[in-house]
Amino acid sequence: MIPTITLDTSCRQLGSEDIKLLRESCESVGFFYLQIKDDDLVELLPRVFQLSKQFFALPADIKKKFSDHELNRGYTGMQEETLDPNHQSKGDTKEGYYLAEDISESDPRYDPNKLSGPNVYPKDMPADELDCELWKYTMMEYHEKMKQISFQLVQMLALALDLPQTHFDGYFQEPLAVLRLLHYSNEVSDADRGIFACGSHADYGMVTLLATDDQPGLQIFHEGEWVDVPPPGFEGGKFVVNLGDMLERWTNGRFKSTLHRVIISSSDCAGGKDRFSIPYFYEPHFDTVVECLESCIGEQGGVKYPPITSGAYLIGKYKGTHADFKV
Repeated sequence: MIPTITLDTSCRQLGSEDIKLLRESCESVGFFYLQIKDDDLVELLPRVFQLSKQFFALPADIKKKFSDHELNRGYTGMQEETLDPNHQSKGDTKEGYYLAEDISESDPRYDPNKLSGPNVYPKDMPADELDCELWKYTMMEYHEKMKQISFQLVQMLALALDLPQTHFDGYFQEPLAVLRLLHYSNEVSDADRGIFACGSHADYGMVTLLATDDQPGLQIFHEGEWVDVPPPGFEGGKFVVNLGDMLERWTNGRFKSTLHRVIISSSDCAGGKDRFSIPYFYEPHFDTVVECLESCIGEQGGVKYPPITSGAYLIGKYKGTHADFKV
């Protein structure tokens, strides 16, 4: 049901068979595995996961120091996010850490109202607890690498829509690109009582590239039922990719932004391992107007979604799901 598509970052020519498979998966399920051929990425991923785990192992009172609720950066605590408020009795049983483009206050691009500003990084800790400089350098190296890969993926999506490969390029010269480290507790989910590791939702933006460990839990809603997505693990550079609402709006519903959630079962916890994952959210520039592509209007001329800017859509979603978001 969920195919594997290959992206070789060293190759400028994109395979026609992969583009065809990409089109089919975008139209049917909105999820696919992406096998990324990039030696630097394969070497980097284990270090990113190791440092992520090291941070989340810190005491709660230490982690809470590294938050910026105005820009939605840094640490977010357990149950801070409620992705399906209509069906959840409490927030998601996960904690996270947001990192985006690091824009200083002296930079002309600095604008908190457009989610553009500095990151929050861990600091002032003994190196045996967390090497903060190494942590910062590694995370931002990964952020930059994923930004390059995501740009190539968006070009593949343009080809899958029978558009020029560069059609979306202008919207992603200064993308809203967010890396999020996630740690799920081993609390068992209970859908009947509204307890979820991650509530049911569709992603808000263009595309999400998810690196995950080997712990199960991710499910997608397909053809009226919840279906497990086997975790690929992060050792070989294989990601789970899903489309977001903005691409669905651009394509008038042709490409699917699919509901998904995370469920932690008692068997998942039996081995004593918590679940860790690292989604990378790649969205167009804040001021981009997302409106139906002419090629997706169809013979009847109907347009499902009104135009909206990328930033307005994201902020509206954040306000509805993040308890501490203040913009």
